[in-house]
Amino acid sequence: SDDVVAKRTITMAGDFNYPPFHYLDDNGNPTGFDVELFRYLAQQAGFQADFQLSQWPRMLEALDEGRVDVVPMFSSESRAEKFDFSRSTLYRQHVIFGNRDAQALSGIDELSGHSVLVQDGSYAEDHLRKFYPDIEVLVTETNPDALRALADGQADYALLAQRNAYYARRRLNIEGVN
Repeated sequence: SDDVVAKRTITMAGDFNYPPFHYLDDNGNPTGFDVELFRYLAQQAGFQADFQLSQWPRMLEALDEGRVDVVPMFSSESRAEKFDFSRSTLYRQHVIFGNRDAQALSGIDELSGHSVLVQDGSYAEDHLRKFYPDIEVLVTETNPDALRALADGQADYALLAQRNAYYARRRLNIEGVN
């Protein structure tokens, strides 16, 4: 909005554990693709960038209450009712992970009747609850938590943001999920 553009400092919020896009590094500093892109845009446009990274639902709440200005996220009809979206700069998808013994699936419709892990407040949670009432949705704080829970056999599948989940699986050496 015009109010945001007129500000000298614009605050971007995001998930504290959503690598490689936004997360806290080993020293507790915000970093990641979205953070660095926002820093660059701030420098080019002549405003100060501030960052708040915390639990994902809290960041959505902060945006809704006007305590932050920008939150990179998947767009959806329900989110568009509350928030303004720019034109997409990067397209991100979700992927279905199964535990080692899970049957390979060809699409989201095949999750019917199964338990599925999602991140709290995520697009995946919103989508499954809205369009797939026969799926048991289990919520975790972060995508890595969902992968760990899946590897531990706490659910049949997980529906997670693709790049973040692959990055977390590799970086944290989470085995037993496909």
